[in-house]
Order: sequence, then structure tokens, then C-alpha cells
Amino acid sequence: MRSVPLNAVAAMLPIRNMGIGMQVMQFGNQYWKEQELSGGAGIRLGKPVQAGVQFGYRSKAVVQYGSSGQVVAGAGFRWKMGKRWTSAMQVIRSDYTQYFAGIGWQPSPDFLISVEGTNTIHKDYYGTVQALSRLAPALALQLAVTGLPAYLQTLVMITIRQLRIDIGTALHQQLGLTPSVTVVWQKQ
Repeated sequence: MRSVPLNAVAAMLPIRNMGIGMQVMQFGNQYWKEQELSGGAGIRLGKPVQAGVQFGYRSKAVVQYGSSGQVVAGAGFRWKMGKRWTSAMQVIRSDYTQYFAGIGWQPSPDFLISVEGTNTIHKDYYGTVQALSRLAPALALQLAVTGLPAYLQTLVMITIRQLRIDIGTALHQQLGLTPSVTVVWQKQ
């Protein structure tokens, strides 16, 4: 599995109370390859509510099985229920439909606990529980446990001005340790 890389590039442009973004993703190798090109927009609807939509095209090619492609569409919203509570829902439709719902509790700006549930039309249900703690202004730690299949993920976030580097690893039952690196350049 070492030769099955995932590469993604995304950009977002803020415009007043909106954001417009685009993502290009490629997963796989010469035997199994998935690619996706998608774009989306999000808008703030007053202070407590945000909504967004996403559209794209995903293709898959497998040696000796051929290739296929489908349109991907999604919609979601986030609601700030109070000073410390936030909830969110999202629906994504591609070759099957996925539903996500979650709630987060943030007792301070430096600590967040969240719970998310996911369901597909295949009746697969699973959940994710995660905690995020800012240890110092430039350093945060995230720990997540998820199901289907169950695995543990840890992430260290390093922030230097507008640059954020996320270095993580997941412990998967069949795949073992899976490292990841994400680089985010953001406007302050």
C-alpha cells in the first residue's frame, strides 16, 4: 500500500461574507486511480448560520475493469447554537449518498471536543469522536477515533503566521501506520 499516494490541492478565495473554492485530488497508482475536480461556495447567513454547496466530477480507472465517472454534489450547513456549541449537517451525492451530522463543544478557544455520525444508503453507520487542544500559540494536538473500520488518528498542527503544517498518522487495522502531511497557507 506504500505505492498508493493521495495528493490534493485546494484554494479558497474570500469575497465579503462568502468563500469560493476549488479542489483537485488524485488517489492511486497505475493499477487503481481516482481523480476529482470540484468547486464550491459557502456563505454566512447572519451570525449563527453558514451554508455551502459543492459540485464536481470524480473518475475511477481500474486495470482490467475499465473506468467510470460521475458527478458529485453536496450541500451542508453549520449552526452556532450558543457561545460554546456548534452543530453541522452535510449531504454528499456521488455514486451513493452519504449523510453527516455532528456537534462540537468548545469550552475555551484552545480546546474542542466533537462527535460526528455518518450514514450511507448502504446502511453503513459509523461515528467519529475527536479532541483538539492548542498547547501553545503555534502548536496544537488532535486525537480522533473513528469506526468502519475502527482506527485511531493523531495530528500535530504547527502554525507560523499564515502557514499551518499538519503532520499526522493513522493506525488502521489492515493498512497499519498511514502518515500524512498537509500544508495550509491562509489569510490572517
